[in-house]
Amino acid sequence: MSQKARKTKYPYGINSHWRNLQRFTKWKNWTPQQWLFTMVLRLPCEWQRGTHKRPGRPRKPQDGRGADRRGAALIAGALLLIGRAAQITRRDGLEEQGATGSNRKAQDGRSASGAAVPPAQPDGHQDGPGSRQTENKRKKGQGMGEKQTPERARKNYIVESNSIAQTKQNDLTAQQMKIALFFISKIRLNDTGAERYTATIGEMCDTFGIDKTNGAYYVGLKNDLIKMTQREWVRIKPDTIATISWFSDVEIHEGSGKVTVSFHEKLFPELFNLRKNFTKFELGEVLPFKSKYAIKLYQVLVSKNMGEKERQLNLLKTAEIDFDIEDLKLMLYAVKYKNNADFLKWALVPAIKQINRYSEEIRIEEPITEREGNKIKTVILPVRYTNAEERLKARKAAQRALNKKQKGQGGQE
Repeated sequence: MSQKARKTKYPYGINSHWRNLQRFTKWKNWTPQQWLFTMVLRLPCEWQRGTHKRPGRPRKPQDGRGADRRGAALIAGALLLIGRAAQITRRDGLEEQGATGSNRKAQDGRSASGAAVPPAQPDGHQDGPGSRQTENKRKKGQGMGEKQTPERARKNYIVESNSIAQTKQNDLTAQQMKIALFFISKIRLNDTGAERYTATIGEMCDTFGIDKTNGAYYVGLKNDLIKMTQREWVRIKPDTIATISWFSDVEIHEGSGKVTVSFHEKLFPELFNLRKNFTKFELGEVLPFKSKYAIKLYQVLVSKNMGEKERQLNLLKTAEIDFDIEDLKLMLYAVKYKNNADFLKWALVPAIKQINRYSEEIRIEEPITEREGNKIKTVILPVRYTNAEERLKARKAAQRALNKKQKGQGGQE
């Protein structure tokens, strides 16, 4: 055995690849398993060739020992990969065995108490609250008083009736709409309306992306909460209007900034125990919107059934949703625009731009108008669901918008 071979702890093939494994794992930020896999793929070619090319050195002729060494390295790498695969398989098996009895019953179609569990339904527009039940189980901490990180709070689902999503004559600012949706996202499946929901002003600021270093944020949120306890006229049916406030009472603890609210009793049928005709979307979908028209338009469009079956089949078809322009003004509470052209220019088009920039769910193409004489009578909005590339782009834009702290003055349009 040569002097060089005596100083080598392992055969040349293993040592060489192990040094490359350590060096390139750090250089390319690959995991050791990835490099072991590439090593195993590379070795059979060298073994068959019988030579090993080293940088800056001539190729060595085959002496009968190179193949044996590379064969040993191949076997060692394969054993490491097999061991890793066995660890993963064993871990998955333990997790499956550790499932609770209630989960196993739920998988069989029954709850822990033995009652039948309704099958999961598509989002929002189908009968049955299966989707809401699943999401409430999956997202722990969505309840009345649990503190959540801003990222987790933005993933909570808002479930409301289609009628409240399409409510007319609802004069709220953008920040007041976000406050209402924030507390709606805390409603759990079995809540009846008697519950009180708690959050801190700091938690709300972090979720909304409001700058807490500016002292105006506290005053702005406090005034918005007071405004939401005052009654206003709301059209609850095509031929009926009623005075409703969002919250029946609000309590603010000045020391800790803790806020406790309860919803008005007239809203109970629109928010609790929903079985059909409801709308569901994530809170984070509307938080980047700065315009109240964008928030309301998003709710109206999501409440429309744009072809849920086609979406599940990944068929990105465009649905044309038409509105009478006067009804659309009432839904968005843009009645101050007497001229329809001004409404399109200053309210509808900016709202569409914000939705197309930040929404991960839908895209609105250029609106189509129909006239009667010289007056705009109907607005047609071509709407479709987003593809994977558009969702990724919108997610990044929304994160940038929410991470850029805004001054908490309230009252944005």
